Amino acid sequence: MSASPSIFQHLLADILLRPIQKFLRKFLPIEIESPKAGSAPLLLIKFIFFKCGGVAIGNCLSHKIGDGCTTSTVINNWAATARGSGKTSENIPEYNAASIFPPDDFLTPYMDVIGTNYITKRFVFDASNIAALRTKVASASVPKPTRVEAVTALIWKCTIAASRSIRGFPNLSLTVHSMNLRKMVMQTLPDGCAGILLGTIIANEGKGDRIARPSTRDGKGMEALVSLSKEDMALFEHDKELLAFAAANPSVLPTTNQRPGLLSDL
Repeated sequence: MSASPSIFQHLLADILLRPIQKFLRKFLPIEIESPKAGSAPLLLIKFIFFKCGGVAIGNCLSHKIGDGCTTSTVINNWAATARGSGKTSENIPEYNAASIFPPDDFLTPYMDVIGTNYITKRFVFDASNIAALRTKVASASVPKPTRVEAVTALIWKCTIAASRSIRGFPNLSLTVHSMNLRKMVMQTLPDGCAGILLGTIIANEGKGDRIARPSTRDGKGMEALVSLSKEDMALFEHDKELLAFAAANPSVLPTTNQRPGLLSDL
């Protein structure tokens, strides 16, 4: 493991009121998809100290030893240990999944997907809008679409519309869903089971676009981090159908009293 400190001359509240994706990348200990990932330590930690006294922790865990769930387990157990809650033995990730899912060499430590012409923006779907969207997209073939299916379908439709508007035709597209297999195997595995336990579902219909869909803090909504070319994003982020169900980069905090000139130096 490697750790490094950094000091930011901003208030933590400023970042949470306006979570600019380009700026948030500064919190990571290494550039996303960096070629150095293949030779870097398996776990990198960066501590960010704000002038208000707030602290943020950025981390990058190598896919050689784990997936997103493993990262969550490591961070949550680290926090539990720091708080002194639970037994120390209970806060250690379990590396026993290899007996069920033997290691494979299909994952590479570095893969340039986004490129320099792509930008990432955040869209948030709250529980009520997701419910309305699920009702709208329901059909005879899919009478009860899941939250992920409904949100994915809308984002996919809007990215295709942006591509068609710019080029006169939609680019060949592909959507890939990564699934956590821990609760889907015959021998149910605990959430604390570390390793790479992912399955994929593929459907044909963009390009090198990328969409990440974590849940919101209350567990009922969803956040979508959408990476598109600058040209496509200029149309996508103003799509009326998208904005009928999603809020573009809302504040993470309950209040939205954003101060003028906030992060104006970015």
